[in-house]
Formats: sequence, structure tokens, C-alpha cells
Amino acid sequence: MSFVVIAEPDEIHAASIRAILDGVEKNFEYELVASAEAAIDVIEHHKPDVFIGAMEMAVMTGTELFSLVSMISPETIRIVMSDGRKISETVSFINACKVFKIIIKPCRLAEDLLMPIDAALAERARTGQAAAKAERIRRQVKLIREEYRKTKQEWNAAAQNYGQIEKMFTDMLKFNMNLTEMSDEEAGRLGDWYAWIVRQYMKTNLEEAYIDYEQAEQALVGYGDDPMNGQAFEIKNNCKEPVIPEQMAEISYILTLCIGCCKAVLKRYDMKIRIEEAEKAYILRLRCTLFRDWTKADKPILYRERSEAVRKRLCAATGQALDAFGYQSVQRQKGDDTVSNIAIPKRGLS
Repeated sequence: MSFVVIAEPDEIHAASIRAILDGVEKNFEYELVASAEAAIDVIEHHKPDVFIGAMEMAVMTGTELFSLVSMISPETIRIVMSDGRKISETVSFINACKVFKIIIKPCRLAEDLLMPIDAALAERARTGQAAAKAERIRRQVKLIREEYRKTKQEWNAAAQNYGQIEKMFTDMLKFNMNLTEMSDEEAGRLGDWYAWIVRQYMKTNLEEAYIDYEQAEQALVGYGDDPMNGQAFEIKNNCKEPVIPEQMAEISYILTLCIGCCKAVLKRYDMKIRIEEAEKAYILRLRCTLFRDWTKADKPILYRERSEAVRKRLCAATGQALDAFGYQSVQRQKGDDTVSNIAIPKRGLS
């Protein structure tokens, strides 16, 4: 229900107002106070729909009181009560305080109070609806701007990714090879491998540019962990904060290539991945156990690709695909384990 505050220091007029309001049906609650200080206290705590105040107050002037009301609760509709004989003072007050209506004192009839109060409540409802509409429009505009920003980011990211693909191909071709120096098997396997590398890039960096860790983990484990064929894969996220979704796709791409390379050249492997976070980069710590090709009885188990030349070509192509993005990586051998650390700079940081 609407709430009205009335400030009237004149006890006789205040009693008349109370008698009028208590004797009629009304669609609002009210509080009648005798001082400017009491009025300010009520307004600070309740932010009324309408404030009615006498033009002349003790301690502070009516102008000061109405100015304070305007500052404390700007949405409150303000009505002044004025002696009808003080026309020039009333006009000056209206111009200074921008009041909505005037009530001529003394009030003797219910209409003297109810008509201006009802008009003020209607105005309050209208301005409230306008404000609500304006807020809805503001939110819609904000959402549209946010969608535009995201779309623009996606377009920029796609353009950047296509540029990276072009650069990756260029770097690979420069680094590699004269195909005439390869056997037909090597050239065929390497060509297929390049095509697979690019397909994975398109899938993880363009089609699925925004993925969270859980989605990436599910896909990577599904691809890399195959106990029936002696292939073990485990990944853990040691970052305190969630990995940026755009970069989770990047991490997923790197790990997909590492798994794919192990599948192609090792056949059997045990790979453990840890994702950690530094100030300006994500760190991938990869540990892969390599199984030996021979048993103690000197019988081949064929845990690796048979052609050493093909193995080297596939590993080199995989390394070039990662190097093309400018990642910093360090690799070392520890017994039968290969340990790699790859730093992926966080986007948006210099």
C-alpha cells in the first residue's frame, strides 16, 4: 500500500488533518509528524510515495526541508501546504522547490486533502512505470551490447585462428621437407598426419571455441584412456580458479595432439597430465611412460610404430604444430618417462 508523510507543526491544523483522514476510506497509509526533523527521519527509513509539508516550519525553513526531501528520496512526490493569503511567498516557494501540488490551509473538507494526494499517487505510479520501462530498456540494451561484444570477440578469435592455421601450414612446410626425400609410406603417413592435426585444430579451436574443464576432460579421457589396448590417460586440474573457457579449447587441442602422437608412435603408453596456473600463463605438465620394444627374452613386442623414420616424422610434425603457436616448452627424459612442461600465455595479458 502507498505511504504518505505529512509534516504539520500547527497542532490545531494537524488535528484537523488527522480527523479528516481517519474518517474516510483511503488507499494509502500515512504518518503525521510535527517537526522537520521527524519528517526527515521517517523519509530516510521509509522513502514514502508522497510528502506533504507546511511551507513554514520551525528550526529549518520549508525550503530547506523540501530540498532535503528531494535529496533523500527523489522519487517521492512533494506537496506543499500554504496559507492562501501568502500568494507571492507561495509562488516563490513553488519555483524554488518544484512541488507537485498546493494544499490551501486550513483543510476543512476531505477533498482538500484526498484530491491532491490521489493525483500525487497516480503521478507516482506513472513515473514508477516509466522508470521500470526505462530500466527494462536499459537492461535490453545492455544485453544487446553484451551479445554484440561476444559476437565481435568470436569473429576476432575466428579471424585470428584462421591466421594461425595459415601460419602453421607455412611453418611446417618451411621446416619440413622435400617430399622426394621420403619413401611413399613416409610421405603418405605424414600427409595424413598433417590433415588430422588441422582437423583437430578446426574442431577444438573453431567449432568448440568455448568449453569448460569438465567437457574437455570427458573428451580427452574418452580419446586417450583405452585400457584394453594398454593406453592409460589421466588428467587433473590443479588451478584454483576455473580455466578461461576460450583457453580450455586451446589446452584441449594441445593434449589431443600429444595423445594422438602417442597412439600413433608408441601404441602403449601411460600419460599423466596436470594443469597448473602461473601469474601470466597456464602450465601443462605432461609425464608419459614409454614402454620398451623388447622383453628380457629379446622378443619384439611391437609397442611402437615399426618404421623409425615414420616415428620421427610424426613426432616432428606434432612438435611443429605446437611450436607454430609460440608456446614455451621444456622436455627432458627421466628413465622410461618423458616429462614435458608447456606454458600457454593467458589471453589479454601483456
